[in-house]
Amino acid sequence: MTPKELQDLSVYPAFPETVRELVRVLGLEAAAAVVTHFAGRSFRVPVAVSSPFQRPASRSRREILKCISFEVLTQLVKEMGGCDIYIPSCQKAMLQKQADKIRAEFDMLTGKTGGYTFRQAIFDLAGRYHRSDRWIEKVLKQPSINPRKEAVI
Repeated sequence: MTPKELQDLSVYPAFPETVRELVRVLGLEAAAAVVTHFAGRSFRVPVAVSSPFQRPASRSRREILKCISFEVLTQLVKEMGGCDIYIPSCQKAMLQKQADKIRAEFDMLTGKTGGYTFRQAIFDLAGRYHRSDRWIEKVLKQPSINPRKEAVI
């Protein structure tokens, strides 16, 4: 996930608070790398860090250094050292974003300029998003998500 994608997701209500905290501690770019690399997994933040030239002692430290710099790891250790943290995948926020996009495209397709019937629009969107027509219909029945006007990270 790119930093821009992470920032775009931050306007949705389902954006995880843990990721918001990671952005605060690590910065947007490093947080995006951590979410990409560790999504859906838990790991223990090392208690201390030693020289970046020494061999990393723990597996979690070796893994995290694959995606962030030693300086960023040092900041993470200062803030959350010794804690077990779960890195969410942001899947719910991604689904909220996709649902908003589907609703907007449906309105465009069935509007005056689109000319699609309800069934034609459902068929088109199901193929475009690789979803079932029933899933698309369910999304259209749900109220629109009101994302914040600006990114909160």
